[in-house]
Amino acid sequence: MYIDKNYTAFVGSTPLVSNNNKTQSKNKTEAGEDFQSILQRELQKNAGGLNFSKHALQRISEREIQIEPQMLEQMTNAVEHAEEKGIKDALILGSQAAFIVNVPSKTVITTMNSQEMRNNIITNIDGTVLL
Repeated sequence: MYIDKNYTAFVGSTPLVSNNNKTQSKNKTEAGEDFQSILQRELQKNAGGLNFSKHALQRISEREIQIEPQMLEQMTNAVEHAEEKGIKDALILGSQAAFIVNVPSKTVITTMNSQEMRNNIITNIDGTVLL
């Protein structure tokens, strides 16, 4: 999935929604559904039950983090492995992005891109899964 600066979400090459208004929290599609709701629904559909908090969705959009279907599958597997090990709050670390996930609720809390990962301290986690 790719989200461009105009809040267009793509899974593969199919656009999910396009809205050129920069005030994301006020954005509504023609059907009356806001961007965050559509993005959350599409991510859940492709993520096998992995949820994304409103904050995480904002960060994905702001930081232009690309989430491909393969990455969603890897993240879902990582959360399952973390759950097996008894981890409650995990850092899922990929080559291009990092995700903080509350494992019991299977919810991505926040995310950061590779530039933000440098020289950064991550607290309040009890395990890390490398993708």
